[in-house]
Amino acid sequence: MKRVLVIVVAVIVVGCRGRKEQYMAAASLSQGFALAGTAKTFVGAAYSDSGKWPSSNEEARLPAPNTYASDLVNDLTVSGGGVITVHFKAGGTLKLIPDGGTADTGLRWRCATTKFQGLAALVPQCKSED
Repeated sequence: MKRVLVIVVAVIVVGCRGRKEQYMAAASLSQGFALAGTAKTFVGAAYSDSGKWPSSNEEARLPAPNTYASDLVNDLTVSGGGVITVHFKAGGTLKLIPDGGTADTGLRWRCATTKFQGLAALVPQCKSED
């Protein structure tokens, strides 16, 4: 009886661990999109003001990268070409890349991730860079 109970508990723990990892990955992406969404506004405004993409948080008038640190996020950085990258503590990144646009459609952004292949259904507009 004890052996059966141990096996059942082990199966439950293994199943929950997989779900917890997927939950944490989804939570990370959600937090990353929220942070990057705010940063997009600042990057777009910097481009509109100067006619060139900012290449740092400072040029985009954003706080220092590590200011964004949380339980899930290491930092948020703006790099050359206005690329916004969120680095996650569990590994992986979320990148938002300015992709032009028109006066009618406004600025468009492409999305790329690493280490989130299992969540492709949740973020279909993002391509995996793995």
